[in-house]
Amino acid sequence: MRILGIDSSPDMIASARKLHPDCDFDVLDAGSLDELDTDFDVVFSNACLQWVPNHERVLPSML
Repeated sequence: MRILGIDSSPDMIASARKLHPDCDFDVLDAGSLDELDTDFDVVFSNACLQWVPNHERVLPSML
């Protein structure tokens, strides 16, 4: 199993890497998941989608 955490804040990613060295983290906007070269079994969001613009494009790309 691979866990990938993303955030648009480099500081948040740095903190997450220190706390969870067994997981992967990237600086990435949640609206850019379609730019990754991978598929996902699960996408979990905690209070982020309301900050992502262009829901008409982003939500279908997450499916």
